[in-house]
Amino acid sequence: RPFDEARAWIRDPARAFKAQRASARVKARARLLTRAHAHARRQARRSAALRVGDLGDPLTPPSPGTMSSGLNMQATLVLCVSYGLLYSVQNMMAPNLTMMASEFGFDEHERDLYLGANLNMAFSVVCLPLSSVFAYAADVYNRKWMYSRLVLVGAASALMMAFSANTYMMLFFWRTVSGVAITGAIPVVFSLIADWYGPEQRPKASSGLSAAMGAGVIVGQILAGFVGPIFGWRAPFVLASLPGFVAVYFINKYMHEPTRGAKEEALEDLIKKGGSYDKKPTFGTLIRALRVPTNVLLLLQALPGTIPWGVIFVYLNDFLAQEKGLTIQQATMLVGVFGIGAAVGGIGGGILGARMWKRSKPLMPMLMGGSTALGVLPMVYVIGSDLKTMPVLVTISMTFLAGLLPNINGSCVRPLLLNVNTPESRGTMIGAMTLVANLGRGLGPSIAVMIMDTMGGRAGAMQAAVYAWLICGVFLLTMAVTVTADVKRMTLAMKHNASEMAV
Repeated sequence: RPFDEARAWIRDPARAFKAQRASARVKARARLLTRAHAHARRQARRSAALRVGDLGDPLTPPSPGTMSSGLNMQATLVLCVSYGLLYSVQNMMAPNLTMMASEFGFDEHERDLYLGANLNMAFSVVCLPLSSVFAYAADVYNRKWMYSRLVLVGAASALMMAFSANTYMMLFFWRTVSGVAITGAIPVVFSLIADWYGPEQRPKASSGLSAAMGAGVIVGQILAGFVGPIFGWRAPFVLASLPGFVAVYFINKYMHEPTRGAKEEALEDLIKKGGSYDKKPTFGTLIRALRVPTNVLLLLQALPGTIPWGVIFVYLNDFLAQEKGLTIQQATMLVGVFGIGAAVGGIGGGILGARMWKRSKPLMPMLMGGSTALGVLPMVYVIGSDLKTMPVLVTISMTFLAGLLPNINGSCVRPLLLNVNTPESRGTMIGAMTLVANLGRGLGPSIAVMIMDTMGGRAGAMQAAVYAWLICGVFLLTMAVTVTADVKRMTLAMKHNASEMAV
C-alpha cells in the first residue's frame, strides 16, 4: 500500500516513523528466530549423525561417540587433499636451486650447503622443538582445530616465501615456519586416523595420506620445474599457497573430532555405555611406551630410513639437470615418474599391509623390510647410470621402481605404531618417530655435503646415502618377531584402563 504509507507520512511523520521502526523490529526478530531454528535443526542433525558434543572449543575433548563410515570417508577425503596441499611446498625449491643460488650470490658448493643442506635442516630439524608440542597436544586437545590452524600457517608461510624472503635469513626463517606446520600436522593427522578407523583399516587410510603426501610433493615440484624457469622461483610458492587458504574452510566445515579410542574393541563396552576414554598422557606414559620392543625398533629404523629421502628430495632434481645433462623440464618429469612410483607404492603398500595384518601380523613388517631393502637397487641404478645413452623405457621403469619399493614402508609404519600403542600414547609416539625421521631427513643432505667434499661429486654421496635403506630393512624385519606380543600387551592395557574408568 504505497499510497497509504505516503499519506501517513504526510499527515503525521512522527507516528509513521515510530510505526516503521516497530515493523522493522518485528521483522528483525522474525529473521533471528528463523536463523535460530535453522541452526538448531543443523545441530540436531549433526548430533544424530556424529553423536558428539561441543566440537568448537579447541581445549575441550569431544563428548563420547563415533562417526558414521560415510562421514569418516568425507573427512578423510578433506584430510588427504589438505595434507597434500600442505606438503606441496616441501620440495618446491629443488628444480630451481641453481637459479636461487645466482640470486643470492652463491657458488656451487655454497648452493649445496646453504640452499640444500642448511635449509633442509631448518625445514626438518630446527622446527622440531616447537612442532613437537603438537605431538603431546594431539593426545589431549581438539585435533580438528589444531590441524586447520597448521594448514593456515603452512599456506601463509608459502606466501611469505615469495614476498618476504629477500635475504637468506628471511628465507631460512620462513622455511622453518613451513617445517613447523608440516611436522606438527603429522601426529595430529594420524591420531585422527586412529580414531576414525579400526586396526585393520588403518593401513588403507594411511596409504591415502601417503599418496596425498607424495602427490603434493611431486605436483609442487613439477609446478616449480615448469613455472620457475619462466616466472622465477618465487611464483610457484604463490600458486601453492592459495589452495591452502581454501582448504582451511573445508576442514572447518567437513571434518569433525572423533571420540578417542572409539574404534578399539577393548573399549567397545565403555563407549556403548556412554563413557569415554579420557586417560591423559604423562611422562610415565612415554617411558612405558619406550619399553615396548616394536616402538624401539620403529624409532631405530626411522633414522636410516629417512636419510636417503632427505638427499633425494633436496638434490635429485638439480643433480639430474646439472650432472646428468638433462634440461630442467626433463629432470622434473623424471622426478615426476619417481613421485608417481612413490604414490603407487604408498597406496599398494597400504592395501597389501592391511591384508597381511589381517592374515598374520608378522607378515606386515616382513613386507616393509623386504621392499625397503630392495629399493636400493633401482635407486643406485638411476644415480650411477648414463641416462642419456640408456633406453628411455628402462630409465623410466627403474625410476618408477626406485620410488615404489621404499615407499611401501611409508604407508605401513605409522599404522603399525598406532596398533601397538594405547590411545593416550599414540600422538606422543608418532611425534617421537617424526622427530627421529626429521632428524634423518635433515642430516641426510649435510652428510651428503661432507661426502661430496671427500669424494668430490654428488653421485657418490647420493649412492652412499641410499645404502642406509639396507640398515632400515634389517630393523623392520626384526619387528616380525616382536609385533604379535606387543599388540596383545596393548589390548590388555586398554581393557585394564577401561575397567578402571567403568568403576
